[in-house]
Amino acid sequence: MKRTTPSIIAACIAAAFAMPATPVLAQHSHSAPAADVKIQQTGAALRDLWIGHIFWVRNVAIHTLSGDATAAGEAEKQAVANARQIAAAIEPYYGKEASEKLFGLLAGHYNAVKHYLQATVAGSKTKQDTAVQALTANAMDIATFLSKANPNLQFDTLNGLLVAHGGHHIQEIEQLRGHLEYLDLLNGQVIDYVERVGMLPNPKDARAVTERYGTYRFCKAHRLPMRSFKDAMQAVPN
Repeated sequence: MKRTTPSIIAACIAAAFAMPATPVLAQHSHSAPAADVKIQQTGAALRDLWIGHIFWVRNVAIHTLSGDATAAGEAEKQAVANARQIAAAIEPYYGKEASEKLFGLLAGHYNAVKHYLQATVAGSKTKQDTAVQALTANAMDIATFLSKANPNLQFDTLNGLLVAHGGHHIQEIEQLRGHLEYLDLLNGQVIDYVERVGMLPNPKDARAVTERYGTYRFCKAHRLPMRSFKDAMQAVPN
């Protein structure tokens, strides 16, 4: 069985959000094509916004796990702005009050993911479990809200999609943590080896050489997570 990817889940959620409260065929025939085009355009916009949500939450996770609070804060601002855009996209269909309600629910979704991330950094299984419970309850709240606002949206379908979406966030956090820990181990073992054979350059020379590389300049320009030179020179015995 193929694993469902986050982008497919995002597309499905976007399609559900854009579904009209009344069937297009029930509208006047001359206005149906225009309405259908509008729905498709809204669905495409929402799909891109949900993929943006995945992107920015992932960046929050990367920077948090890397210990870069400043970059994590910048990514969080983008995640919040993205949630505002998602909520605003349903306003033409459901009204201002519903849009504000959805934003509050999306904020709850993000906060649950963030709490799981913080619990992961702290190494607290208890807090992780609490965050998962909050994420699951939030998925039910969003599904309940949308299914009541639109009779064409089935609660079970929405809840299943949203629970799977939350699961992808958790899975990604665990994968990122594992990757970073593995890279730290490899880096530390390399440092240990070059120390033992007397090949370790002094910090000033190491920095001068590293800053010449395009990879370093690219990461710095795009505020990608980078460890300090001091931290990167920690040896891990082989």
